[in-house]
Amino acid sequence: MRKTELHTLILGFSLIVGLASSAFAQVDSTEILFDDASVRNYAITFYATDWQAQLTAAYAADSGYVLAKFSDGVITLDSIGVRYKGNSSYTGVGTSPKKPLKIKFNEFVSGQTYYGVKILNFSNGYMDPTLLREKVAYDISRKYMPTPRANFSNIRINGSLIGLYTQVEQADKSFLERWFAADPEQNLFKAGDNGSTLQYLGTTSAFYDTIMELKTNESANDWSGMIGFITFINQSSDADFCSGYGSYMNLDNVAKFMAFNMVLSHFDSYTGSGRNYYMYQQFGNSFMTFIPWDMNLAFGGYTNGWNVYTQKALAPSNIASRPLLKKILSCQETKYQYLGWIREMINGYAATDSVQVALTRLSAIIRPSVEADPNKFYTIGAFDTNQTSKYRASATAIFPGIIELSTTRNANLLKEVTDSLPANFILPLRNVPKLGALSLRRVDGGWLLQGAENLGSYRVDYYRSNGVRAGFQEFASGQVEPLREMPQGLVVLRVKAKSQTSYYSINNY
Repeated sequence: MRKTELHTLILGFSLIVGLASSAFAQVDSTEILFDDASVRNYAITFYATDWQAQLTAAYAADSGYVLAKFSDGVITLDSIGVRYKGNSSYTGVGTSPKKPLKIKFNEFVSGQTYYGVKILNFSNGYMDPTLLREKVAYDISRKYMPTPRANFSNIRINGSLIGLYTQVEQADKSFLERWFAADPEQNLFKAGDNGSTLQYLGTTSAFYDTIMELKTNESANDWSGMIGFITFINQSSDADFCSGYGSYMNLDNVAKFMAFNMVLSHFDSYTGSGRNYYMYQQFGNSFMTFIPWDMNLAFGGYTNGWNVYTQKALAPSNIASRPLLKKILSCQETKYQYLGWIREMINGYAATDSVQVALTRLSAIIRPSVEADPNKFYTIGAFDTNQTSKYRASATAIFPGIIELSTTRNANLLKEVTDSLPANFILPLRNVPKLGALSLRRVDGGWLLQGAENLGSYRVDYYRSNGVRAGFQEFASGQVEPLREMPQGLVVLRVKAKSQTSYYSINNY
């Protein structure tokens, strides 16, 4: 038996034991992979002696992976694929061996995964003396919207320690199944390296596929939903946008996405550069949900030519070329939602005190690995200093301190929000599209699905706000009873009857 097969059996048996010992509870092995209580350790061994030349050539051609072996000291996988990734984080490091990496476990062996994951990304910490910006930003973002997970790993290549990396989950079909369990098979789009501003360019995909990538369902290559979304936000009047946006987006998600970019000065995204975000097309039409990506330059690491401390949330200089944000700000209802989430984040997970707690915890975990990193781009003194204060790496490279930026940025934004948002404003919940003639009303501590008596037999599935299914109820033809088994908080309902499917969101308190 090969070592790979033996370790696979051991891992599989461990998971079975875990299932049995937890009363048949489902074990998500990816939670083990992204546990951030310690730094993971990986060894990559290339079979070819010219592996560096092969990696460089594959990066230049933007295609292909180089064959290698992977091990974490317990599990060993033969025939995995490795390639360089990134843009400035690749070109900016010159001849340093610490280049950003992508590992594809099933590139050469169909079905091969590592803790259930097919692909892992590894960021090298370029342009971040703290090595913490990306991890902290991902953690904050995931409190509010679908977001990849991240933690840390040391990587050795052919026996030599390359250094400490941030390990980042891939936004792929497995990710979609975790976050969008009710609807995981739709199109996933990614903004291209040159940025996608969502400006209207025409009615065919050829106008868009050079600035945006379709990452799922590539063979179908159906861009009609995306083009419909772009057409709506560019060509609708302000009044039509205000009355019709609910058919194209969940305002709660869009407002959080825009607010997050502002609060964390994450300007290497839609708000600034136009890069580094995904859009997931739900419900088979032009309804889009935003997913953040690539946050190594959050907390002011990328300025976009702006003052990262004082940039106004309501008046960015590029507003004319950011049609979605422009439309959000043109409608009082959507503008208030955007400002409301800025305030909510400043008083919540993006509060300076919360950021400090995260930095204190994580810096203690990774500091030994930072010290041992033979290819780190900044000193250990810079690692310590830049968490709280500005760090000048050169005459032109000055990095805002995470805490000093957060303190000033939050104060400036809070004043702007206070001046523009009614004091009694409360963030409302938004419904996802209703595809059937049904309605919900509160009855005796439950919810009554009015109109369901005309559906025939039907089923109601309950999903938490993170997309995880929490339960279901089935009803016979003509049966209408209060829904009582759903969890507390924001709940998405999927109602299925024959060929009809309807979605609703309610605040169940």
